[in-house]
Amino acid sequence: MFGRVVRQTCTAAGISQQALAYMAGLERSYFGRIERGKNQPTLYVILKVAPALGYEAGALVTLVERAMAEESAL
Repeated sequence: MFGRVVRQTCTAAGISQQALAYMAGLERSYFGRIERGKNQPTLYVILKVAPALGYEAGALVTLVERAMAEESAL
């Protein structure tokens, strides 16, 4: 779900996967695996991705929690 929320946020902001990976200091291929749900992000990764998206880590996690709740309600 983290990857899905990040992808939606990037799309809405017009940020490419490669640009976000660069801004967060992550390998693009690793970030791609996170977006596809193949890898789960560590706290370290969340703390790097959140500010690259303009969020505090807690706010980004809250978005993920909400998305998970909405999905389970379906």
